[in-house]
Amino acid sequence: MKRVFHLFKPPDFAKARLDWSFLEGATRKSWQYASSGKACIHHILRALGGEGKILVPAYACQSILVPVRRLGLQPVYYDLDVEDLNGSVESIQAISTKEKAHIVLVASLYGNPANLIQIERFCRDQGLLLIDDAAQSFGAMLGGRHVGTFGDAGFFSFGPGKATAAHMGGAFWVESEYSPPASRHCAVHYARWLNFYFNRLRIYEYERLATFRGAVARLARFVEHRADLTNDGICRFEEPILGGVLSGLLNGAFAFRQRFHERFVTTFREGACFRAIQSIRGQPHNHKLVLLAQSAQAAAALKRHLEEHGIACLEGYAPLTAELSELPTLRSILGRVLELPIEDDRAKMDFLFERLSRFQLAV
Repeated sequence: MKRVFHLFKPPDFAKARLDWSFLEGATRKSWQYASSGKACIHHILRALGGEGKILVPAYACQSILVPVRRLGLQPVYYDLDVEDLNGSVESIQAISTKEKAHIVLVASLYGNPANLIQIERFCRDQGLLLIDDAAQSFGAMLGGRHVGTFGDAGFFSFGPGKATAAHMGGAFWVESEYSPPASRHCAVHYARWLNFYFNRLRIYEYERLATFRGAVARLARFVEHRADLTNDGICRFEEPILGGVLSGLLNGAFAFRQRFHERFVTTFREGACFRAIQSIRGQPHNHKLVLLAQSAQAAAALKRHLEEHGIACLEGYAPLTAELSELPTLRSILGRVLELPIEDDRAKMDFLFERLSRFQLAV
């Protein structure tokens, strides 16, 4: 009976006080809670008085476009750097001038800092507003500053699959005065927590309860679709959960990710079939392994090879636009990017590296 009751409580997660003052002292920014990365962008654009055109990376998560379009802005897409898959400074400079955009959103993908120092300098010189998207990279550093603190506004996300992975939520800052109204949808938050708990955090422990886990996932989707979380506030039960994630991040609890990532980069820096994507500046905060195959065919073959051995493998992002004439680097990498998990399990990671090595040797 105790075991069953335990299922419906969120006990097995590192807990700590959600210390906004510590975060503000570490980053020198005043942060506010939002329900997601999308909501962070929504609030930032409202605070900046966004209108007209906004530059966004053509290779990024589709969710970026939700608040952009909801607020009536026109997205204009820039190309990426093939070395780390972050935004190309040259493309930003050329397209911002041509399209007369006045806002630039720059995402540091996969935990690797984008060229934020140079982009920030360019934006200031040209009178452009810069949004520093650290949804995938909070904890990374560049020039002694936290990624997420450059420009005129920034944010990070607590969403699943992020460097600061939890069930939901985010935090943003903006230079201008802005305080959005906050409603409460704690039933939605709790359903999201249960979905995260059973289908991500403890999925191996409850792997056999597929029917139950499926029901939890459907419940989370059902309640979320019936609530507008744009102006949503944090719920009391989740404060120590998000506080645990933040304190663990800032105090080195996820150092295992960097150890495995460094091994990945060292082992697969270059190869006949694929190469590891790595940071080319600053101190990264990687939360997954990313590789670029020599061809789309090689990527598909490697994905099949890994999945045949029970290893989760995701493809890279689909382009945010179908118009690729001014995006030559994006055209060149289509179908070639694969993402792999980093787990705090030496045996699993050894097995992953072994399968990658065998595939390289077999090609």
